[in-house]
Amino acid sequence: MLRTFHLLFFFLFFQINALRAQQNFTISGSVTDDTKLPLAGATVLLLNAADSSLVKVNATDDKGLFIFNDVKPGAFRVKSTMIGFDAHWSDIIGKDQLSEIIIPPIKLTPTSTSLKEVSITGIKPLIEVKPDKTVFNVENSINSTGSTAFELLQKSPGVAV
Repeated sequence: MLRTFHLLFFFLFFQINALRAQQNFTISGSVTDDTKLPLAGATVLLLNAADSSLVKVNATDDKGLFIFNDVKPGAFRVKSTMIGFDAHWSDIIGKDQLSEIIIPPIKLTPTSTSLKEVSITGIKPLIEVKPDKTVFNVENSINSTGSTAFELLQKSPGVAV
C-alpha cells in the first residue's frame, strides 16, 4: 500500500512539473542599427502590456541577440534602448501563445541632436612647471585681488624674499 502511494505521489509530482514547464516559454530577438549592424550591449526590457511594469531585463550579446527564458504566459511589450539611439517599443506580444516567440529584428535609429552654441573655457593652472622655469599665474590666485607684486611673491610657493 505504501509503495503504491509513493508511486502515485511521484507520478503526480512529475506530471505537475511537466505541466508547469510547458506553461513557461521564451522570447527572443535581435537589435540592430539603421544600417542593419548588430548592436552589442543594448538594453532590452520585457514589460507587462497592461501597466508597463518590469518583468525581466537583458542586454544584447556581441551579435545583437537577446533571449528571455521561463516567461509566464501573458501580454508583453519589449522596449529596447541604447545610448545615442532613440528607444523602441514593440507591439503587444505573447497574449495567446504558449511556445517560443521570436520578435522581428528591432531597428534602433540614432538620436539626432543639434547644438545651438558651444563654449569652451580653459583655465591655466596656478603653478606651471616647465623644464627651465616655474611659472606662477597670478590671475588664478585667490590672493591676487588687493595685493601688490611684492606680497604675491612672498606668498608664492618655493620663493624666499
